[in-house]
Amino acid sequence: AIDVSFRTAGELVTDLTHLGILQEKTGYSRNRLFEMKDYVALFRK
Repeated sequence: AIDVSFRTAGELVTDLTHLGILQEKTGYSRNRLFEMKDYVALFRK
């Protein structure tokens, strides 16, 4: 676990999503699931 607040973690996820590093997969506003597209692509090759 990392020692950051829920708000800080949420802001980081938002930033990474806007940068295209993370992609939200569920379409929900709660209980969301994120994927690191480039990382997952390494295993799909």
